[in-house]
Amino acid sequence: MLAQLLFVQILRAHLAAARRLPAGWLRAVSVLVNHGDGTFAERAVTATGATPIALTAAEFNGDGYPDVAVVESRAGTVSVLPGVGDGTFGPRQSQSIGVSPKAPVAADFDQDGRSDLAVARAPRYLAPGVIAMLHGDGKDWSSKPMDTTLGTHGAPYGLVAADLDGDGTPDLAVAGGSALQAAATLLNDGEGHFSVSTVYENAAGGVAVAVGDVDGDGVPDLVIADHGVATVNVILGRCR
Repeated sequence: MLAQLLFVQILRAHLAAARRLPAGWLRAVSVLVNHGDGTFAERAVTATGATPIALTAAEFNGDGYPDVAVVESRAGTVSVLPGVGDGTFGPRQSQSIGVSPKAPVAADFDQDGRSDLAVARAPRYLAPGVIAMLHGDGKDWSSKPMDTTLGTHGAPYGLVAADLDGDGTPDLAVAGGSALQAAATLLNDGEGHFSVSTVYENAAGGVAVAVGDVDGDGVPDLVIADHGVATVNVILGRCR
């Protein structure tokens, strides 16, 4: 199967000649299909909801093809674009997720063999951030999002899933986005329910987070990009 390059594409065509932004300029995802030699086909554009800002790929509907979940900040929705196996998508399925979604991550959080979706979002300015969880049933997103409130204030921007406590289920790490925010870890109870485990105040200003064993001790560590002071923070995991 040819690899595919997926990214949110801001469509700025005709801006140089037009006074107004073209309709739909903030409502699209583009796919560039890899030829297998490092070159790509022309982009195929698929419409989304208003202001798509982040996406993740996973197999959501059980047909064996990778799908794409797009968070749409202005619309307050997440849309799933079902892949059909050739780099194009079927009709999108949208689900309300709450005010100002920022970052999605897909994993089987409840261990039922189906991909679920966690979305970091910011309800309002200086209010605690929220992780909204959608449990996949292999068909659609008819379930109501389950919210977990973070112990930090403001907009969470970065989100990653990894087994942080060694119990075999994916947990979450989140990074905030201003000097008033911090990084936090949320532990999974094995059924897709989360509780805030630790808040790291020294990671204020984080906009992206990654997990890896950076010190080689077999325990996952956090790496956080801090836009406020232009640094990368490393938070070492404790031995289990």
